Amino acid sequence: MTFYNNKIIVAEISKDGIYIARKVQDNIQIEYIKENTKNFLKDIAVSEVIGDFDIDLDINKKINIIYSDRIDGLQLYRFKGNTMELIQIPHEVNSRLYEMNLINTEDTNNIFFMQPTIEKQIYRIYHHFLQNDVIKEFIVDDVKTFNIINPLRIIKYEKGLIIAYYYENQICTKIFDIDKSQWSPSLILTDNVNKLYLDIMFYEDRLHLVYSEYDNENFRIKYERFLFNKDYILKETEEYLSDNDNNVDPILIKVGSKLWVCWRNSNQIYSVFSTDNGIVWSDIYLWEDTKKMDLVKYKYITNIDDERVVIDYSYGSLKDIRFVGFDDIKKAKLYQQRK
Repeated sequence: MTFYNNKIIVAEISKDGIYIARKVQDNIQIEYIKENTKNFLKDIAVSEVIGDFDIDLDINKKINIIYSDRIDGLQLYRFKGNTMELIQIPHEVNSRLYEMNLINTEDTNNIFFMQPTIEKQIYRIYHHFLQNDVIKEFIVDDVKTFNIINPLRIIKYEKGLIIAYYYENQICTKIFDIDKSQWSPSLILTDNVNKLYLDIMFYEDRLHLVYSEYDNENFRIKYERFLFNKDYILKETEEYLSDNDNNVDPILIKVGSKLWVCWRNSNQIYSVFSTDNGIVWSDIYLWEDTKKMDLVKYKYITNIDDERVVIDYSYGSLKDIRFVGFDDIKKAKLYQQRK
């Protein structure tokens, strides 16, 4: 079947239901499915949107949407039921904004995006920090790109944030201290070999990193693990999880005792798992039912606190909002034994 490169966000709110957000033409459309019912509601949340958008939840179970519109520029829209609030973020939107990310902590909103500069192939990563009605703007870094813009990944880390991003072919990272409102210096995590995509996860003092590495006109999935804290970072292991083929866009998922890496190849989903936090990895499994699916990569957000589960992104069925690639291994087929 087909892989659709649409941005679709699934927001699961405890004792409420599921919200599904997507961009339809120039509108951000919200679908709502009430918990334990088949009630379904579809509405347009905002219109006249330019480029990318993102969504997160706050501690009051409000849906927060960050986007840029044609008239007022960068906007943060919050709503819950009939209660709505619109905050204009001071920023000169003189070009399209890329890789929009919204990360909320207990009392802050953190807005990230990339914007082209006047220098060719140089993009600036911005961070707008909102706390107690105060808005601060930070320049995280200026990055050099090639023919494509690789993704940003931002995750929560203790009382701060970790960002991972590309400078040319190197993946770099920085830490933001919320209490000090301060970014750390940049650290380089990888070599400069051609690569695409990235995902990160922080779990049990380890930073896990996956990406697609270019090799002999194909791509293979590479995993790296670092001992990580505010004072230093130490690479502990690196390993290829797949062979050379069209293996792209890996994602990290934690469910119970298993750490999963899932990726796509020819519109099918493959995965491996580790039960020891990334030391030893399983053989490669193919989820055969994905051959018959129209697939999409979902972003998943929730206010349900469950330390056993870490899911920020997941592949899934476009038709019925179903995640795939990390379920009962009996539902998958052994594709290849790893050496």
